[in-house]
Amino acid sequence: MAKRQKAWARRWRDRILVLLGNRCKQCRTRKDLQFDVIIPCDSTHHRKMDWSWRMSFYRRQLAAGNLQLLCSKHNAQKGGEPPDPF
Repeated sequence: MAKRQKAWARRWRDRILVLLGNRCKQCRTRKDLQFDVIIPCDSTHHRKMDWSWRMSFYRRQLAAGNLQLLCSKHNAQKGGEPPDPF
């Protein structure tokens, strides 16, 4: 991947982290944060994408209100289950 693409992806990652509050939505920790798609999509699995494509995917999910930050523990617990409505 070109340096310019990596720099673009890093800038967007940092922006999204700030927009989502830089904390796990469940426990409010700032450690081991991961982007979580709230309602899973049927599109190509985003973890198989390279960084620039993945950040484009996350930007679209953010715009749709379908992205949150979870720590690795809570993201693993959630798995592919839809969110609790309460």
